[in-house]
Amino acid sequence: MIKIILSFFLCFISYISVAQESYEKENNVFQEIPHLQKLLDDSIEEYYDYDFNTSRKLALRLLKESFDTKHAYYSANAYSLMAMNDEAIRDYPSAKEKYIKSNMICLENNFAELLMFNYNGIGSTIVLENQDYEKSESFYKKALHIADSLRDPFKYDIIVNIAWNRLDNKQAKKVTRYEEDLKFSTTINVEKHTHNRTLVSTSHLLLARYYGQMQKFALADSNFRKAIEVLNEQPLYEQLSEIYLYKSNYEKARRNYEKSYEYLNYHIKNKEKFIDEDIRKRLMIENARYKLNEYERALVMSNREKVLMEDLAESKTRTVWLYFVISFILCVVILIIFRKNKVKNKLIRTLNISNEEIKKAKKEAEIAAEIKAEFISNISHEIRTPLHGVVGITSLLLEESEISKKNKKLLDSLRFSGNYLLHLINNILFLNKIDRNKIKVKNEVIDLPSFLDHIFAAVQFSAKKHQCEVVLKTDANLPQQIISDSSILYEILLNLTENAIKFSQGSVRVEVNAIQDTNQNPKLQFKVIDNGAGIPKDKQEMIFDDFSQISMDKSIMEGTGIGLSIVKKLLSLMNSEIQLESEVGKGSIFFFEIACKEDLIKEIAKKKSLPLNSLPLNSLKGIEVIHIEDNRINRLVVEKFLATAEVNLKTLEDGQLGLEALQHDNWDIALIDINIPSLNGYQIAKAVREIYPTKPMIAVTASELNEIKEKAKDAGMTDVLIKPFSKECLLEMIRKYV
Repeated sequence: MIKIILSFFLCFISYISVAQESYEKENNVFQEIPHLQKLLDDSIEEYYDYDFNTSRKLALRLLKESFDTKHAYYSANAYSLMAMNDEAIRDYPSAKEKYIKSNMICLENNFAELLMFNYNGIGSTIVLENQDYEKSESFYKKALHIADSLRDPFKYDIIVNIAWNRLDNKQAKKVTRYEEDLKFSTTINVEKHTHNRTLVSTSHLLLARYYGQMQKFALADSNFRKAIEVLNEQPLYEQLSEIYLYKSNYEKARRNYEKSYEYLNYHIKNKEKFIDEDIRKRLMIENARYKLNEYERALVMSNREKVLMEDLAESKTRTVWLYFVISFILCVVILIIFRKNKVKNKLIRTLNISNEEIKKAKKEAEIAAEIKAEFISNISHEIRTPLHGVVGITSLLLEESEISKKNKKLLDSLRFSGNYLLHLINNILFLNKIDRNKIKVKNEVIDLPSFLDHIFAAVQFSAKKHQCEVVLKTDANLPQQIISDSSILYEILLNLTENAIKFSQGSVRVEVNAIQDTNQNPKLQFKVIDNGAGIPKDKQEMIFDDFSQISMDKSIMEGTGIGLSIVKKLLSLMNSEIQLESEVGKGSIFFFEIACKEDLIKEIAKKKSLPLNSLPLNSLKGIEVIHIEDNRINRLVVEKFLATAEVNLKTLEDGQLGLEALQHDNWDIALIDINIPSLNGYQIAKAVREIYPTKPMIAVTASELNEIKEKAKDAGMTDVLIKPFSKECLLEMIRKYV
């Protein structure tokens, strides 16, 4: 909305200055014609008063009379004025057509200033009509080239349009070259004209958005404040409302929710102040659009009547009859058009009201979804951090040789509870990301035997707790490697197997078979078979709903009921579906199929890495490790994990102290927590990369991998380690990079 307002002001004020300057420069070629100049001035005045109908009528008169007198200067201005009126009533295709016609005259007669204005107008109509930023900017640049050649101050209005386009298109870095020009625009005297106040405020707003996207938050805050101050001196409520909305979204992105809410209230208050004026302007625009259509039809009719009158001289009798017939037809047509327009306008008003209600409801739903997602993400982060301490210390205690069987049993239960809680958190996050369409399938090469071994190992503790034997059966014709998304496939098989273990009567079998579809294309079929109580036919669809739990035995009801729901949704992402065969009293078979793209990896050599368990601990002896972590328990866990590896570990709890150590001390690998005091992990990594471009730095965090992976990579992190992690995972990560 604010871009449309700005476009209106720029069109009007810039057109007046361009028209005046153009006339002064071309006055030595074209002599002023008083009655044409008066039509031009009157049309501009009516445009300024929002009377677009009268303004365009005057522009049409100017066009006709300038053509009759063969005065190109006034013809070019008439087309530009008509384009401005079309743009004001949002008839962008028609506006663009008029600008182009004006340009043809300007190019023939070298009207440079008006040509510059028209190029800017074409750029605005393109972006307002269909958001084609690239095409729009090509015309803005033509206008800017002319402005630079003429040293015309209109260049700053064009730069504002270019910067707005790039910021809307998330291309903040491309605005850097115009940063100084935008700063200069903020120094223009705002007392001379309302346009200057709008231009200065808009320049501050663009600088604020630019600095916000470039993460220069102090400068962004300063420019937001100045943008608001400029408009508060002589309130322009509509523009103030939009600026407050940008500020609210900016604070929300920085997680300053109280400030975001405060500025959202300011936005609403200012919007209420201009809403009556906005309705009046919209009614004027709709009325102008209707009247313009009627005027053009009347003009067509007038021309037809003129032709008929000329024919009357040749054949009076024939013309009279023809006149009556055409008049009758025209009356019928006009009546039909009038009635259709009436119905159409009523329908448009109804649709506009419905659209506004839908947009409001959609916006409220998006805000609620965003708050929910943010809450779940924060809660999971806060749970994972202490959970890392619990699981880590439990694992360390279980490695102690002097531990009683009773205490070992208690510690086993504690570790199981920690792992179960972690699995539950992961499921909740998966479900939340699926609902928000945040999960994308990323295919990669998977070593199938190794992958299945990981699944088998992951469920052993749960199997032991439920006194269940898990058997893995694989087809002899299975390929060594496949291409699929390992994370999604792992989550599917893990949830199916864990679910089978919970409801089995002591036996679960996981089968992987190589099959072919109807087109003889290779596929893999995964089956999870249990000997539990089975599922009734009328309940088999229900078990895949969110939070659904069905059991014949209430004593074994446990879990959240989201595991099978996640399986169904994840398989849908992989163009597959879960299938179920079950009989009460005999058990259940869950199975699905995925495409086996073995032919895509025939040329990939097998990786011949040494298994982790076969690498001696002393292979890390003497390695210099710096660990930056503010949580005392997590520091202790890492220290104990690395004690047997005989590394030289230096631990720091403050970000600034950690950065100094990385800059001045000798080290081989760094473990850096993301959320630490003084400087966060991203800031530390960026600073260290200026000195050590290649040394390995591992980001340690309790956040979701997909949430921080790209950000960590951009900051210069080598890899990411998610809490809670095991001793083996930590050692494997260090061995991988030293």
